[in-house]
Amino acid sequence: MIYLLRTSGINEKHEPVLILKIGYTDDSRGEGRFSDYKSAGMDIEVLYKVQGGNIDLEHELQKKFHNFNLSWKSLEWFEDCPEIVNAFSGFSDIDNIANFLDYSSFDEFIESRKKISLKELYTDSLNSVISDFGEGSSIVGFYRSFIDETRFDRGLECLCNFEDREKLVDYIPDESFANFIRVLGPEKCKSFSYRRAVISEEFNRVLANNSIDIDSIIYSRFEVGKRYSFLEIKESLYNIYLENGFNSTAKATDLTKYFNTKEVLLSLNVNGKIKRVAGYEILKRKEE
Repeated sequence: MIYLLRTSGINEKHEPVLILKIGYTDDSRGEGRFSDYKSAGMDIEVLYKVQGGNIDLEHELQKKFHNFNLSWKSLEWFEDCPEIVNAFSGFSDIDNIANFLDYSSFDEFIESRKKISLKELYTDSLNSVISDFGEGSSIVGFYRSFIDETRFDRGLECLCNFEDREKLVDYIPDESFANFIRVLGPEKCKSFSYRRAVISEEFNRVLANNSIDIDSIIYSRFEVGKRYSFLEIKESLYNIYLENGFNSTAKATDLTKYFNTKEVLLSLNVNGKIKRVAGYEILKRKEE
């Protein structure tokens, strides 16, 4: 068993600090070893235990973290630092420790674990798709080819052109695919050449638009009881949308979402001539 424990100690300046110990003991002796520490008066917290291993693996792991070693103690004692604690959090089994020793840095190891975790996620999702749709279905066949695609833009393009995409998107671990397709639509994704960075920017802009209190703004610009021509309504809404970054095309009929209206004819002076134009009379707010 390779283990990591935390306890209190004293640094070179004789100040109280927390320190870490990377150790090894036989799997059957683990609890006995920890009891021995406590019997010796040590207040220990066992952070991680990984079954298996040997004393050579313990020494290799201690060497890996030599930068954090407490020179005034033995080789098995270290600073209480996130680098060591985070590494142990990724050691689900003894093979993880052996793999970790092959990497030149902790960051490289973490990136490798991300790739492994992502592969496991897609494998699990494929199993779910097979279970729900059957091994011979077109959806399973498509998904097998989809998860082999390494480029996001190509994967999104394939998904946008797949007829049964709505049945599949919720199985995909990367939620960006479902978000982009449902919020922006396949045609909008295509217009951005399926480039993730550009589509993400548009997606976030649309979400921001949806959070704007556009109702209150429109209610403040139009008065109940007044009449407005369709052109006047359209121009006012266009300015409201533009001023607030609202991603929508202004139409006179948009006003009917906020007010009860009736169509009327208005007499307007256009270049010195009276002209009859269509419009709306606002009867009341729909929120009332």
